[in-house]
Amino acid sequence: MTNLCPKCGHGLNNDGFCETCRVSFQVYDKIKKISKTLFNQGLQLTKVRDLSGAINTLQKSLRYDKNNIESRNLLGLAYFEIGETVLALQQWVISKNLQPTDNLAENYLKNIQENQTHLEKLSSAIKRYNQALQHVQQSNEDLAAIQLKKAISLNPKFIKAYSLLALCYIKDQQIQKAQSTLQKILTIDKNNYIARKYYDSITVNEPVKEADHEHERNVQEDSPFSKRVPIFVTSSWHQIILVAVGVIIGLAVAIFLITPSKLKALKSDNLSLTEQNATYATTLKEKTIALESETAKAQALEQAQGQLKTDLKALQDVQADSSKLLAALQFKTDNDLVNAAEALYSIDATKLEKTAFNEMYVSLKNEVYEKVAVSAYNTGYSLRNSNYEKAIEQFNLSLKLVQNAYYSDKALYYRAVTHTKLAHTEEAKKDFNALITNYPNSNKITDATWQLTQLQ
Repeated sequence: MTNLCPKCGHGLNNDGFCETCRVSFQVYDKIKKISKTLFNQGLQLTKVRDLSGAINTLQKSLRYDKNNIESRNLLGLAYFEIGETVLALQQWVISKNLQPTDNLAENYLKNIQENQTHLEKLSSAIKRYNQALQHVQQSNEDLAAIQLKKAISLNPKFIKAYSLLALCYIKDQQIQKAQSTLQKILTIDKNNYIARKYYDSITVNEPVKEADHEHERNVQEDSPFSKRVPIFVTSSWHQIILVAVGVIIGLAVAIFLITPSKLKALKSDNLSLTEQNATYATTLKEKTIALESETAKAQALEQAQGQLKTDLKALQDVQADSSKLLAALQFKTDNDLVNAAEALYSIDATKLEKTAFNEMYVSLKNEVYEKVAVSAYNTGYSLRNSNYEKAIEQFNLSLKLVQNAYYSDKALYYRAVTHTKLAHTEEAKKDFNALITNYPNSNKITDATWQLTQLQ
């Protein structure tokens, strides 16, 4: 049993009890064992590619023991495997800060930093995913699909991009493509909740179509026997009358039977032509609408091309700034806070605002700037009567990084005083006036006013 409390570092009594934390060491020991057990479970889940389950389990492990380096490193690997690069980097950076030596996280970070091309691809994939999200919010799934396919080509394990692409396919009724995309997710993470939910919602048992059996009907028509008409050999006026009557009857039949049939046929033809005209009109209208739709798509693609050029320029800027951010991260890890602050100061923060690196940038800047600024002020203050140039450099660094700290007005005042010692009259006046204007509640106002009167 260790003699030090794992939480505060103070000594334990003979019963293994920490008087400072008021907790028994056995409690901490049990918590660490639970965390270790959860790590082993997470490791087994990663081996069977249940990455979602592994991530949940490893997060629980870290909730029990945030110093469990093995759990944190494995969690970073699981994030990296599903395309969550930024989350992976965060876990490895925290891991390295907790254990600077003999830590696999150092190798992971080093491999990523040395492979700038791969890092740029991952950053570009995140950028395109964010653009696709905007297109989806604007109900422009076609352009979103283009961006997502490119993101997947840059990062083939980007599960979020696969999921959004499947959703676009589902909305566009391209079910087979959606199923194929979701299956790719499940090959990476076999129990991914979103992929399984989407897949189950679009995969239903299609009803088997029953064949319609038509019974053939054989209609047999009996041919009537031909009746022989007797041939009149001799003619008489009776026969002439009969022939005339027959002609009249034939004409009547022609008028009352044949003519209506022709009229009916003509009407039918006319109706058919009318229907054809209506069909042609409908077809023409549909083709006109289709042409207008294609024209709109062409215009949208042209706009997208212009946007892609703009995005490419912005992406190049983001890649440069992300490299500076990683350099600052490495400087901080090496405890070189001044160079870390300079690297962060050279970053254009506006270009990182809508990227996955923004949160890391803000967190790192707040931490590093404050430490470097107060250290620079203290150094300048101690050198203000012995090394004027060096003191001014330190005051400059402090005020460049932080202007609203409790010591910022003093840094400005002592920089002005140091300028007067070097006979830099204009610089001194400028600093004294800035102190009076920007820090009206400072206790150095009276001194600054008096110093100004001496410089007139």
